Amino acid sequence: MDLSPYNAVDLGISRHHVQFDIVGDRLMVKDLESVNGSSLNGKPLAPNHYYPVTHGDELKIGRLKMRIFFLYD
Repeated sequence: MDLSPYNAVDLGISRHHVQFDIVGDRLMVKDLESVNGSSLNGKPLAPNHYYPVTHGDELKIGRLKMRIFFLYD
C-alpha cells in the first residue's frame, strides 16, 4: 500500500512497516520490527506477531492514524 500521498515519510512510516494477511476468514496485521512502531486501538503491536483487524479499528502506523472499515456487498 503506497502511503506517500499521506506524507508517510514525514510521519515515520517505513517502506516495510506492517504486513496485512488473510488468515482463515480474518484480516490480520503485524508490525515488521518498525523503528517508529504500530498500534491497534491504542495498544502497541509486538513485532512479528499477528493481530486481528475488525471493522472500525484504529490502526496507527508511525504517527499516521487510520480507521479500518469493511464494505459489504
